[in-house]
Amino acid sequence: MLREEYYKNNPLIQVTFQIRFNTILELMTSVPALFQKKLGINYVYHEVRDVEFSSLGVGTSPVRYSFSSASGDIPHEVILCPDYLQVLTKNYKNFPQFLDHIQHAVKAFQDSYPEVNNIKRIGFMYQNIIIKEKLGIEDDWKDLLNKDLAPELFEGFPVSGLQSFTKIYQLKEGEYNFLCKNGLIEVVNQITQDKTHGYNIDIDGCLMEETSCAEIIRHVREIRTVNKRLFRCFITDKLHKLLQPTKD
Repeated sequence: MLREEYYKNNPLIQVTFQIRFNTILELMTSVPALFQKKLGINYVYHEVRDVEFSSLGVGTSPVRYSFSSASGDIPHEVILCPDYLQVLTKNYKNFPQFLDHIQHAVKAFQDSYPEVNNIKRIGFMYQNIIIKEKLGIEDDWKDLLNKDLAPELFEGFPVSGLQSFTKIYQLKEGEYNFLCKNGLIEVVNQITQDKTHGYNIDIDGCLMEETSCAEIIRHVREIRTVNKRLFRCFITDKLHKLLQPTKD
């Protein structure tokens, strides 16, 4: 079995998986007790809070049930709504570990709602913030980022004293759509309140064509493969090495 490569110093702040389906009216009026049972004791129910979506998402649901993993040192959250299922983590280590939680949540969903045969949308999103101080480096951004995709950070750009910017690329590869949001942002240390700059790279890949439940994991794997390749396009070989690619 091939070992998965991941970044030891990964800049991910959140990884999100989501499937959308036709509204389950039962979830509008009753709690998902069977779904909770299928998830098992390693996931605990807690108060639901608002969830942020990428611009490729389609609205939000008025009712949300949230469960968090109670075991292990990498917390994961499962959110079930009348029209979508979502798995996310803010402490991502590697894809196989995250995929285990996706597969577990999807199976619990299928066992609880076998009447849901078709999925309207499958999404997989990486959200990154590259902070030089966190990596312990003082290199210029031009040594870390692709000049063709971030020319604003290179000498000769006609704006001096640039503090922030955001750009969005919409791409399509095969049957998948990708939204790449990137740019220079201000980052505030939540403990010291010190301010610095970081470079934000969000890559949201999705299938927006109806598919069967049986195809969910295959599509997730394929979307994720392109997500990784797109992220690599934004960074230089130097930054790639500084993020310390490794395999378990």
